[in-house]
Amino acid sequence: MAKFLVGLLVWYPGVLLSQPDTLERKIAEANGLERAERISDAVYFYSRSNPERARAYVRASFDWAAQNMGDTNIEAFALLNKGVWLNFTGPLDSAIYYLEAARNKKPAYTPLTIKILAALGKSYIAAAHAEKGLVSLFEALELLKQVPQSTDEMKIHSNIMWAYLELKRYTDCIRYGRKVLEKDRDLQSEWIVPYLTNNLAASYGALNNLDSARYYVELGIPIALANQDNGLIANGYFILGNLYSGLEQYDLALSQFEKALPYRVKTGNVFYQVADLYVLADLYHKTGDYRQGLAAGLKGLKLAEENNLTLKFEGVYQALAKNYAALGDYKNAARYYQLLASAKDSIYQRATADALAEMETRFETEKKELLLAEQELKLQQKSHLIVFLSILVILIIVIVLIGRQQSILKVRERLIRREKELQEVYTRSVIASQESERARFAKDLHDGLGQLISSVRLFINQSRAEWVVQANQLLDSMHQEIRNLAFALLPHTLANGGLTAAVHELALRINSTGKINIRVSATESADPIAGEIEVSVYRVIQEWLNNIIKYANATSVHINLNYEKSAFTMIVEDNGIGFDPSILESSPGHGWKNIRSRIQAWEGSVSIESAPGRRGSVLMVTVPIRVVQLEVA
Repeated sequence: MAKFLVGLLVWYPGVLLSQPDTLERKIAEANGLERAERISDAVYFYSRSNPERARAYVRASFDWAAQNMGDTNIEAFALLNKGVWLNFTGPLDSAIYYLEAARNKKPAYTPLTIKILAALGKSYIAAAHAEKGLVSLFEALELLKQVPQSTDEMKIHSNIMWAYLELKRYTDCIRYGRKVLEKDRDLQSEWIVPYLTNNLAASYGALNNLDSARYYVELGIPIALANQDNGLIANGYFILGNLYSGLEQYDLALSQFEKALPYRVKTGNVFYQVADLYVLADLYHKTGDYRQGLAAGLKGLKLAEENNLTLKFEGVYQALAKNYAALGDYKNAARYYQLLASAKDSIYQRATADALAEMETRFETEKKELLLAEQELKLQQKSHLIVFLSILVILIIVIVLIGRQQSILKVRERLIRREKELQEVYTRSVIASQESERARFAKDLHDGLGQLISSVRLFINQSRAEWVVQANQLLDSMHQEIRNLAFALLPHTLANGGLTAAVHELALRINSTGKINIRVSATESADPIAGEIEVSVYRVIQEWLNNIIKYANATSVHINLNYEKSAFTMIVEDNGIGFDPSILESSPGHGWKNIRSRIQAWEGSVSIESAPGRRGSVLMVTVPIRVVQLEVA
């Protein structure tokens, strides 16, 4: 399933999709900080399509910083531009080096700081440091509160989801993405939305929820088509293709990859075209269509050679060698395996040369940084004394005010926290009392009345034969009713075998009716969770299955119990009739209220994914692992 996870990243700055002459005119007309910002727009604009021209603008930004020596904002813009350009064209550690240098300038211009943090977060994720990337992205979100920009905020949200994908925190990605889409309903048709839906699809695919994965891909593709975003369209089809390939449904995978190729060609990005072609060649090899595999591989090789894409030769050579070998053409297979080995050696040698060049670049940069720092220090020393005295007076006043305000806030927080704790204790006590009474009643039914029925049967067996038969049948029916009632109150399996065994038994009982098929899957739990929590989750499953059977007209249900390091998650997915989840809030019944109160008592969350006209609904319940561990202790 690792091949399926295509992290969809977005660069933060909203580069104007204008004509090049418009960008150049804006740069020529601007001055000071505005000019630095316009040059930065040009760097972003050209970094993908014309790296050499982008590099020229990077040099122009450093020239402008030299003419404005001592202006921290303009110097930070120059370092940002170098980091962005390197991210597209060079080693990621070099990009991170310059972006960190830009952040260390501590620019006063907040939009610039947001750009630096967003670019740094994206670079850290791409360099396999997703945790650091998340820190930078969340810092950028915090600053966006000062200068709100909804579209830019959505771009950062998308990269946060990408980080969760890289960390394999799929349920976190789903929870975060759905929360963003729910919050920003006004942006449902924005061009950025397919980035979010494709990341959601990738997460659902990793959890083997094919219907939800397909739903989100198909939700994003029409928006991408409307905005003529060919790259996003291609990514959407490739996500479905990789999912089918991971499930070994190769014919379906091929159909998705073939849909993606024309859109990938329209992007004009040869680098990704070559990558797509050798992935397609490898898939043809898996289906046994080796000649089609050769055709795709040779087409990719031609594009790589024409555009000198040396980093892509390795993948192309490997795909060609495998297809030639499958056709019995061992001469060509050996030739491409030999080229593959040579390509790997060449990449290693070039990486060594790049590392030496990088060390030299860093040395020169550090010298320039030192010179700039010395000049800034001389300018700042003259004004430090006045600034220090002014700040001291202001600080004294602020400290007094903050002290009083913090004291008030702490008292208020304690009261709110205490009220919440009391409410949780009350809720848990009510639930525990109800379950205790149910358990006692179930035991009395099973032990008390069951023994009485057995005693009555002994007396009856001493009577006439025909009367004994009828009486025994009636007693058997009574006994079965009592056992069913005891099971509904508290299953014996739940108390002795745990949640997973109890859910399997519940599914078996319902499946025996022949009206619906319930499938249960579960991961092994590293540590057992508290019995009270198991009872709460079991009651939620009972209530939700009852709703599905009564209203959804479903034929199949999948229950997934997932024990992760950070949380226990339960997902119930059916193929019934979709509905508007908001109607549950106004429903006169108590079922939905009971579900929420049971899970919220353990600091958990409940969410529903459904819509009128959609086939199927999903219920997701999550309980934080820290609560689970607390209860076990």
